[in-house]
Amino acid sequence: MAKKQKAQILSPENYIRQRARNLPLYKCFINKEWEDTGLSQIIISRKHINGNVTLCFYLVDTDCLGIKDTFYHFNIAEFEMDEMIENISEHMPMTEIEYPIVHNIIHAAWEFADGIGFKPHKDFSSVTQYMLEEDSDAIPLIEIECGDEEGKPIYVRGAFDSEAKANQIVAHLEQTLGKGNYTTILSHDDWEDEEDDFENEFREEYADKSLNELAALYLQTLSSIEDGLVSDYGKDQEKMERLTVLADILCEEIIEEKELNNWFNKWEEEETNLPISKEEFCPEFLGLTQEQPFTKKDSKFLEKAETQEEVYEYILKRWGEVPYAIYLNSGDETLSEETEKRTIELLLQYPDYPLFKIDNLLFKIGNNEVGEECLNYKEIFKNRKNITPIEYMKYTLLKCNYFAATGNLAGIESLFLYLLSFMSDWQTEDREMMCGAALTTKLSILRNYLTEYLREEKS
Repeated sequence: MAKKQKAQILSPENYIRQRARNLPLYKCFINKEWEDTGLSQIIISRKHINGNVTLCFYLVDTDCLGIKDTFYHFNIAEFEMDEMIENISEHMPMTEIEYPIVHNIIHAAWEFADGIGFKPHKDFSSVTQYMLEEDSDAIPLIEIECGDEEGKPIYVRGAFDSEAKANQIVAHLEQTLGKGNYTTILSHDDWEDEEDDFENEFREEYADKSLNELAALYLQTLSSIEDGLVSDYGKDQEKMERLTVLADILCEEIIEEKELNNWFNKWEEEETNLPISKEEFCPEFLGLTQEQPFTKKDSKFLEKAETQEEVYEYILKRWGEVPYAIYLNSGDETLSEETEKRTIELLLQYPDYPLFKIDNLLFKIGNNEVGEECLNYKEIFKNRKNITPIEYMKYTLLKCNYFAATGNLAGIESLFLYLLSFMSDWQTEDREMMCGAALTTKLSILRNYLTEYLREEKS
C-alpha cells in the first residue's frame, strides 16, 4: 500500500503568495485624510474558514515614492485586528473603505512611482502584492490623482527619512526628470531630533570651507580619535559625529551622482530578485538535501537557540555534518594559509554552498585575484528564491572587503546609505553591525583617498 502523503504546511509568506486570493476579502481601512496628504495607510484583510483573518498593511505615497512600506499579520483572531485598528486610530484616524478604492490607490501609486524609477518595498514585491485581487477588468477603474495638479512628483521628506536618504531621492529625481519637473519639501522642523541638530550645526560650520580645507580637517579629526574609527563613538561622541558629517560632505563633493545611483540600482535589483527572508533558517541555508526533512519544530528551536553551540549541537544531532554545521565548527575566521586551504577543500566538497563561496571570495580579494564579479549574487546564490539574514550579513561583509581592497568610494558610500535607508526594519543589533562595518570601510577608504589627493595638490 502506498504511503499516505502528509499535507504540505506552507509558511505564512508562501500561503499569502499561493492562496490568499482564494480567501474572501473582508474589511479594508484607510486613514481619513488620505486625499489631502498624498500618503495613505491602507489595511486589507481576508477571512479564513476558521474565522481568523490575515491582514496586510501598505504605506502608500501617491505623490512620489509609491509603496514605501508594507507588512502583514497572518491568521490572527478578528479581535486582534480590531485592537490594531483602534490603536492606529489614536494617532491616525482610520475609516472603513470599499476594496476597489484601495486597490486603485495602490496600483496608481505603484505605476506612478515605477515611471520615475522608484520600486515598491521589497516585501510588497515578494509577498503582500498577492493579497490584492488580480488587476483585471473585474475591478472597477477609479481615477486616482498622483503628484501635483500637473502630475509632477512631490517628494515630502518623511519623519524617518535620514538626510542621506533624502539627498539620494532628490538626486534620483534630478537625474531622471531634470530641474523644475518635481517638487521637494525637505524641512521637518516639527520632528527634528538632537542628532539632526548636531548634523545641521556642523554642516553650517563647514559650509564655507574649500575641499582642501575639509580634507585636511577630516584627516586631522580622524587621527585624533584613539584607535581610528567607530570603536570610540561612545568615548567622544561629538568628535565622531563631526567626522561622519565631514565624511558625508566630502563624499557628496567627490562622488558623481550617476555612479552612486548605478550602485543603488544594483542593490535594489539584488533585493528585488533575491529578497531577504524573515526566517533565520531554511533547508538551503543549512545545506540540507531533499531527503533531509526540515519542520516548523526545527525552525522554532533554531531561532530560539541562544548560542551558536546550541545551534551546532542540534544540527549535528538532527542531520549530521551538513554544510552549516561544518561552517560553525570551522572556528578560525582569520585569513591564514591554513584556513584558506580548508575553505578550498570545503568548496570542492560543497561547490554550491554560499557561505563557503563567500569565504573563498574573501581570500581571493585579499590576494587581488578577483574583480567586481565577486559581487555577482546570482553566481553566489544560484537559484535561491530568497536568502537568510545571516547570509545577507556575510554577503555585506564581502562587499565591504571588495570596496576596501579596490578603494571604491562610490561603492561603499552607496552600500552604507542603502543599509541606513532600506534596512530600517532589521533587528537593531544586526543593522548596527552591518552599518558599522560599512561606515568603518567608508572612513578608511576616504582617508586613503584624501591623503593621496592632498599629496598631489602639494606637488
